[in-house]
Amino acid sequence: MKFYFHGAVRNVTGSRHIIETDGKRLLLDCGMVQGKRKVANERNRAFLFDPKSIDAVVLSHAHIDHSGSLPVLVREGFEGPIFTHSATVDLCEILLRDSAYIQEQDAHYLNKRLRKKGKPLIEPVYTQEDADAVMPRFRRVGYEESFEPLPGVRAVLRDAGHILGSATVTLELEGTRVIFSGDLGRPGMPILRDPQPLPEADYLITETTYGDRLHESSADMKNRLEKIIEKAVKRGGRVVIPAFSVGRTQNLIYFLNELVESGELKRLPVFVDSPLAINATEICRKHPECFDGETLSLLEGGDDPLAFRGLKYTRSVKESKAINEVEGSSVVISASGMCEAGRILHHLKNTVSERRNTICIVGFQAEHTLGRRIVEGKRDVRIFGDLYPLSAMVETMNGFSAHADYREMLDFYEPLRERLRGVFLVHGDLGQCVTFAHKLQEKGYKDVLVPEEEIAYEVEPANGGVIGAPSVFSAPESNGSSEGGGSSGRGALLISIILIICAITVGAIGFAFSRKPERGTEIPVKETEKSLTELLEYGRGRYKEGDIGRGAKAFGEAAALDSKARELIDALIDMGKRGIGEANTGNLYKAAVLDSLVGLEIGQRILQAIETDMPEPEAKKLRIAAYHAFTRALELNKGWSSENQARELMLEIPRIAHELKRYEVELKHLADAAVHFGSQSFLHFSIGLAKMNLFKYREAAGDFKKAIALNSDWGTGSQAHGLINLGICYLRLENYAVARDTAGRALVVEPMNTMAAQIWFAANEKLPKLEREYFPPVLVAWKHLRKGRIEKAAKEFGRAAALLPGSSVVVDLLAVALAYKTVDDNAAEILTRLGTANPLTAQRTARRLVGYAKLERNPERKRLYRERASIVFDHALTGAGSMNERNRAELLVDAAENSWKLDRKSKARDLLVRAAAMDYFGNISYVHARLGMVELVIGNASEAVMHLERAIEIGNQWGQFRRAEPAYLLLGEANEKLKRNLKARETYGDAVKLFPGSEKAKQGWHRANNALAPKLRKKPPWED
Repeated sequence: MKFYFHGAVRNVTGSRHIIETDGKRLLLDCGMVQGKRKVANERNRAFLFDPKSIDAVVLSHAHIDHSGSLPVLVREGFEGPIFTHSATVDLCEILLRDSAYIQEQDAHYLNKRLRKKGKPLIEPVYTQEDADAVMPRFRRVGYEESFEPLPGVRAVLRDAGHILGSATVTLELEGTRVIFSGDLGRPGMPILRDPQPLPEADYLITETTYGDRLHESSADMKNRLEKIIEKAVKRGGRVVIPAFSVGRTQNLIYFLNELVESGELKRLPVFVDSPLAINATEICRKHPECFDGETLSLLEGGDDPLAFRGLKYTRSVKESKAINEVEGSSVVISASGMCEAGRILHHLKNTVSERRNTICIVGFQAEHTLGRRIVEGKRDVRIFGDLYPLSAMVETMNGFSAHADYREMLDFYEPLRERLRGVFLVHGDLGQCVTFAHKLQEKGYKDVLVPEEEIAYEVEPANGGVIGAPSVFSAPESNGSSEGGGSSGRGALLISIILIICAITVGAIGFAFSRKPERGTEIPVKETEKSLTELLEYGRGRYKEGDIGRGAKAFGEAAALDSKARELIDALIDMGKRGIGEANTGNLYKAAVLDSLVGLEIGQRILQAIETDMPEPEAKKLRIAAYHAFTRALELNKGWSSENQARELMLEIPRIAHELKRYEVELKHLADAAVHFGSQSFLHFSIGLAKMNLFKYREAAGDFKKAIALNSDWGTGSQAHGLINLGICYLRLENYAVARDTAGRALVVEPMNTMAAQIWFAANEKLPKLEREYFPPVLVAWKHLRKGRIEKAAKEFGRAAALLPGSSVVVDLLAVALAYKTVDDNAAEILTRLGTANPLTAQRTARRLVGYAKLERNPERKRLYRERASIVFDHALTGAGSMNERNRAELLVDAAENSWKLDRKSKARDLLVRAAAMDYFGNISYVHARLGMVELVIGNASEAVMHLERAIEIGNQWGQFRRAEPAYLLLGEANEKLKRNLKARETYGDAVKLFPGSEKAKQGWHRANNALAPKLRKKPPWED
């Protein structure tokens, strides 16, 4: 497995990373480079690799520095699929067209000048037609849905919390788990959910945009934004905020909404001048599955957090120009975030030279961008080719960034630290990368690398663990480009310098040791009673003179005296790395004679010494040596102090045997491991593969069946692999009906798995004509769904469900079918039956149905969706014992909210009581607030008071004032019902202090005050 980094390397833009495995190439992201116009233009027009060599793309999110070069990739010959989240597909549809439009307009604008000067005209990097050509290649994937971008490569997307649809990418290939962070979001930010936790992994490719700094808190950001705007208003100036259309703009609107509605900020015109941002905001509303609970609650309560009085979205050019004619102060939010293109340039041109105005920078500005020059306070800035003096106030607020800062990244990756074998730092300027690398190393992370472009980084499988640049003994590999096949100039120069230094050093050492010992002082190797020091000295002398045989033998004798002689181990490994054929493999593992743990280390290091370009005979010798070291270590000590060490050793031996094609030996060791570790799915799976290599298909089928039955420790992705191999066994056994059925089960797990489809069709062809089918049920269902034949699709999904009940794919597709078109009761029964099998999947499906209910205008269908969601919630709750506390708490709250909407108040109360009794802190204040509301509605005012006071207590403790305001109002109402008017007035007064703009709180205060005896009445405190 090899990694190549072709963008966002020691800088922040142009994310393009390649993973090569088994001759296939997977591209992670394909972003545009931003910065110096000339350099960026060259890098965006041509890749450092051949686009035709890429087999598939996995896209982390829609930002242009991650997706913007996809049109060029497709235009230059890429023909594979692009896998990404559904929301990202929707955003890319508008972002890529907008990017193409900007490039077309910029080219048109510049060509006017070039034509006047008689210079050659330029072409846009790509056109809107090129952008449209990308869309058919997208494959929509949901969060936590396993898919196969390449044969043998499993992938899962998890919410990164950066922008709508953003995802971290988890890959499993060659027995190794690799995680690509994309852009990692911040916890606690509004609108979107927090980043989802990641599984343990072997290698991590992570962004480092803010690897050297910390962000402000959410409350500090809002307060600072308010002060910046207020200062500009006092000067009579305008505040211009360059912001990314996706993510940053929506967060700004959210905070401005809070400031305006709470009365903290005086109402003034706020313009969002970006058609792209408007379209992106509309897409946000279409994907409630990406919102956090707080935003969903606001939307459900009729409060749109992306709209408020005074906010105006402008689409047309005429409306955009009219903004400059608005008198007085205003706020203008416009794309792009780094001030490199679009309408923001026109606003800056009209703003940048006046002292009364303010330019508020709310995100990272890459080197050589206009935004960076503004932040650095350059005296003059160039806009559309003309220089303008920078006189406006410049404020920077990095806290609005959707990127995690270094502390947030360290906290997020901490659970991964123990297993990680290597970390690659990308998507950050060199300073950020180096600083964050030091912070990781201080935490104990291994092999933290800041890669270079175009160099191949060889990554051994999980049990190997070596990552890094190519060996200094060989030139770095080519980048795979069709243009030249050469390696990086910088990389080659670096390697050359290292080679020269190594040559000088080795030469000096060689001269020191090349002097032959005086006659009579030579130590006979057979005299093992000699000291360790003498044997080592003799071995070094022979080794440096080139007498490898005697040198190795002397080192072997030294190993017999001291198995922990690290110097001799290094020398032996070095001999192997150089491919020296005379090295006696018997001496390479003698150090394991006295200490099994040292034998384990030697075996691992021998494997690490095998270079990619090492001749196979020499590599084979080293593999044999490692095998001997491992087996010897295992013989010496079977009572391992560490279960992990024993497990690692017992699984390493059959892997080497497999590489040596000694399948009988592999099978023997796997059987021993199975006895030691018990019946486990991964062992049965490995044993099945070994038996397949020995043509024992019937026995292999039995092991694959056991592996599938025990698949709980390796998930649906590996389950599909097990089913595929089981299908192959049945094909070889000519049991075609069962082979087709088995492949069909694999397709239920992974509908787009090409290997499973091939097995299905191959088996189908072998069956009699009367028993043949045209396509597997899942694929037929997909076809019906695309054609709008929903009833037929539901029927085929039912057939697929019979093959493998509980499949999340079938549940999700049934939810889509039910929600949009059909009211077929049979399909509803299938949905609920499948939901019972997997409570997490049921919860997700029910949420989806609730989301469709919110969007539905027809009251009957709205209630129908909620009724079905309620049934699915009930089935999920029956299996909730297997869920973790967070998911269980969220499930209870979701089910309660749905019951409330169905006017089932008692059921909602019971569910909320169960949720309130849990210790999960993330929902507790909200749960108590909702429970208080329910108790109040059904007439239990005293119970309502208890829960609402608890909600306010915890809400204030966390500073969750957005949730606290309705809680205060409800508590006041509950006290009024109990005739506690004095307490009610006090509660409403507290609400007014916290939320001065709350008219309901003021009305409640007056109502409670008037209900008191005249002598107890007071003047409203806000009138003082």
